[in-house]
Amino acid sequence: MAMNVTSQERANHIRLKLISVIFAIDLALKNSRCNWNENIKTSLRETREKCQETLKELEEVI
Repeated sequence: MAMNVTSQERANHIRLKLISVIFAIDLALKNSRCNWNENIKTSLRETREKCQETLKELEEVI
């Protein structure tokens, strides 16, 4: 039996995924045991920034 998922439920699911990615990136950048090179740090920061922008846009719609 197929479950119908509303657009609101789907949006909330995506919202939680974005928050999880942002949180994981923050943890990775703050972990002193991770010896990231500057290119990786920059890439992680850019990804976090894009996720935050997408999250903001999504929350405006929700």
